[in-house]
Amino acid sequence: MANVLFYNEIGRQGKSSLAYNFYDYLKRNNQKPKYITNDITNISFNANKLIGHDLTIIKPSDEIEIDTENVNIFDFGGFLDNRTLIVAEYVDYIVVPVSYSSNSELTLTSQVVKSLTKYNKNIIIVFNKTKASKISRGMEMLIQLLNVLDVEVLNILTIAESEYINRLADFNQSIFDVAENSKGDATRLNKTLLPQLDELFTLIGE
Repeated sequence: MANVLFYNEIGRQGKSSLAYNFYDYLKRNNQKPKYITNDITNISFNANKLIGHDLTIIKPSDEIEIDTENVNIFDFGGFLDNRTLIVAEYVDYIVVPVSYSSNSELTLTSQVVKSLTKYNKNIIIVFNKTKASKISRGMEMLIQLLNVLDVEVLNILTIAESEYINRLADFNQSIFDVAENSKGDATRLNKTLLPQLDELFTLIGE
């Protein structure tokens, strides 16, 4: 089972929502992942759901110690410091979410990806929380920016903008909780969001 880093230096890109839903996805598939974050203040869901052996909070003064005996989900934000680079080199995959609302997000994300490729080539960019009408243009622009930086990313996926993602923090649930608790919600989620998440999680969960 893969170890995965969810990271973007830019805030509010949806990395914690993706990381937590991946955590819940693994738990539902009889895995026992550990959730490690240096960004606890910006987590949008209720961290109490992770309290115990599953959650490790990395404080600014802490050194990083990787538990090589377990499956680790790293939810990291902020400056690309040495601790993040150690994790980047260790993990099997890095997921870089980008919520495209302006060109600056694409420019900064392309620079983040360029820095990460020095340590790990298995990078997946996820257009996340982005209007469907902007995704094609956003992908085109991001690929152009990456080409200029001489970076090749083989996997660029899409997670549809959805009211459900915004509601998760309010109800302290994963998207799988929502689908499980309401047949009507499950029907709507099975049309787009759940298949897209399943594509990503199947890829990084191998």
